[in-house]
Amino acid sequence: MSDIELEMIKKEKGILPMFEPFYLESIVHTADRANAAFERFDNALISGDLNKGLIVANIQEALTHIGELSRYFWPARDNGISIPRGEKLREAFGLRDDSLLKDRKLRDALEHFDERLDIYLKQFPVGQLITTPIVGSIESLVPPMRVFRMVDPARSTFVILDEKYEFGALREINKNVLIRGQKILKDGKS
Repeated sequence: MSDIELEMIKKEKGILPMFEPFYLESIVHTADRANAAFERFDNALISGDLNKGLIVANIQEALTHIGELSRYFWPARDNGISIPRGEKLREAFGLRDDSLLKDRKLRDALEHFDERLDIYLKQFPVGQLITTPIVGSIESLVPPMRVFRMVDPARSTFVILDEKYEFGALREINKNVLIRGQKILKDGKS
């Protein structure tokens, strides 16, 4: 990429107008996949499905997609245009820097799960180690219970390696991003 091209891209806040649909389609696709996983989660709960592994997997999938969505708005690295691109997209979607979508804690817990599992097990956790997925109240967790993966539907809380993450607000943010993205694509403007 020439210096002139890079300056043009920077002038347009990281996204040349003719390339905006690529980002918009990507964002809408990602938000839609998260939404679909949340819907499968809801349907499993409504139907009384006792497949706890599937219920927990749907939440984990939804939250993984939300982590991916977050990177469009708050890039993990600066490649010269990613930071201005994130700013432009945040502006278009009405997201502020205090948005829960920006928080990397849950995103990192899911994306770097293998590394976190190494560290978790290296500490030789003691107590009742529950490796199977759990669907229930986090109130029922009492030491020395150690939880691998759990979802508390009533509190919209996901637990992974004993760490609790509330996802209700993230679900709403995702829904808003999806609706806004679909509107921008339909109307052709942000």
